[in-house]
Amino acid sequence: MDSRTAKRWLQPLRNTPLHPQWLLRAQAEDQDLKGIGGTVLDVGCADKRAEALLAPSCRYVGLDYLTTASHLYHSRPDVYGDAQHLPFPDGTFDAVLMLHVLEHVPDPDKAVAEAVRVLGPGGRLIVETPFVYPVHDAPFDFHRWTPSGLELLVGRHGATIQRQHSSGRPAETGALMFNLGLGITLLGWFKRRSAWLTLLPALVVLIIATNVIGRVLRLLDDDVSTMPHRIRLVCEKAP
Repeated sequence: MDSRTAKRWLQPLRNTPLHPQWLLRAQAEDQDLKGIGGTVLDVGCADKRAEALLAPSCRYVGLDYLTTASHLYHSRPDVYGDAQHLPFPDGTFDAVLMLHVLEHVPDPDKAVAEAVRVLGPGGRLIVETPFVYPVHDAPFDFHRWTPSGLELLVGRHGATIQRQHSSGRPAETGALMFNLGLGITLLGWFKRRSAWLTLLPALVVLIIATNVIGRVLRLLDDDVSTMPHRIRLVCEKAP
């Protein structure tokens, strides 16, 4: 079983504590997407999940890199292109989304500069990246930023940061990493058809317990600066 098959099998469980990534479920930050309008470019759109979160009046354009769209996601964007060389004129869009994209481009400075270039005056740029998170989509995973590092990256390209969201309290992020480790271990067992698969029922129970404990501990802690699993910036291009 490869990772793509495993994701397909687990997809129906994504919103339940049975899923190793349950603690990654969308939170209030999705209101950032509902609050934008006009023509929206989704850079690195993958399965176009963001489109469903936008207002119905938005005109959506999904862009992805040919290699990753074809071989990793098996998806079909509206436009194939490179985030570092966007195939659009200056000022084309009212908003640009870069959700879990910058860690996958070799030159993130160039990608942010391009995103700002294709925005119109006063346009909105929403950037989200992981911080504490495993290597994924290898060999196209290059970078991690702290909240301050991400603010520096975006700020030096003419975008004013309006808000910053860090998601994941320390115990919650720790629970997520533990469950992701279990999931990766299980995937390896499936690939090798290991005899350790007899432990599958016990590990499923452990995943559920860890998810529930992480969720409860999240309610008892307000520290989102020390160990977030993802960071989001809401930015604006100067009028």
